[in-house]
Amino acid sequence: MTPHEYQHECRRTWTNRPIDDDDARKQHAALGLASEAGELAGLVIKSMHYGQSVDVDEVASELGDALWYLTMLADEYGLTLEYVMDANIAKLRKRHPDGFSDAKYTNGKPSKFAMLDPAPSNGDRPACKVVRY
Repeated sequence: MTPHEYQHECRRTWTNRPIDDDDARKQHAALGLASEAGELAGLVIKSMHYGQSVDVDEVASELGDALWYLTMLADEYGLTLEYVMDANIAKLRKRHPDGFSDAKYTNGKPSKFAMLDPAPSNGDRPACKVVRY
């Protein structure tokens, strides 16, 4: 499926409630996107801090929901997904012409934060602590 086909299919399921205010439609899409991002963050928290396994199908489902809201938000602004994707890559190429380098953001030093000791296999809470360099 192409981005154009996806955007077309998403329009089929966008709200059919009469929302005369364009800002309300944009708000609906933006808050929905934020809500789905929160659900994804919750999955990461459960995995990293509580040692729960992540169901990849659940991640895919939540990513799909986030993509749907992102698509509808783009649509409300009259943007195609292709335009959003192209503009994003152009911005990234300008920002990172030689590809991403962690050293660019840390002055060549290791990251300020590190996770130590991944989740133990016995199901106990993972041992995490912040390491400052």
